[in-house]
Amino acid sequence: MKLVVTVMKALDQANDAKVEGNKLFGDGKYEEPLSQYELALQVAPNMPSSVKIRSICHSNSGVCFLKLSSDLYVEIRSWFCFLLHAVLEDGKYDNTNKECTKALELNPVYVKALVRRGEAHESLSILKRPLLLADMKKILEIVPSNDQARKTIRRLEPLSAEKTRKDEGGNGCKTERNGQFCPGSLWDECRQL
Repeated sequence: MKLVVTVMKALDQANDAKVEGNKLFGDGKYEEPLSQYELALQVAPNMPSSVKIRSICHSNSGVCFLKLSSDLYVEIRSWFCFLLHAVLEDGKYDNTNKECTKALELNPVYVKALVRRGEAHESLSILKRPLLLADMKKILEIVPSNDQARKTIRRLEPLSAEKTRKDEGGNGCKTERNGQFCPGSLWDECRQL
């Protein structure tokens, strides 16, 4: 009986932290909610009764990183696009990806986490387009009527086909060569912005 009360108390505390994080996020603060979601993850017991709140907190952390990355992206793009890849690849978009992946490990059909991870993949660069397409296709498996996923797939499939065609044509500088980033292709992408 005492264990049940302790678990319920921990879940209540985790939920309170999540709600506070959501309030801060709603106020347009994106750094502060991260500590609330982290607190919720720390106090929520790692058991089946807390899977939902844990997956929500991971996904919400992911969207905080996504919002923080978006602000950074706009600032950097206006100054020096070539450095964009290095800053964002190791930065907060990568954290968005990690948090949303954790959420999906807990709840593989959590559409919000798939959408947020997809946004992070898209923002990182053309190197992540195949991952974005995979996430959007997974969303359509779960929710066949999701227009955002359908539109993203329609927009990116021709781009992926074009990239494949160029890579097979041996244009001298593929976007990715043996798993390594090729700066020339990022420069081409930035010139189109």
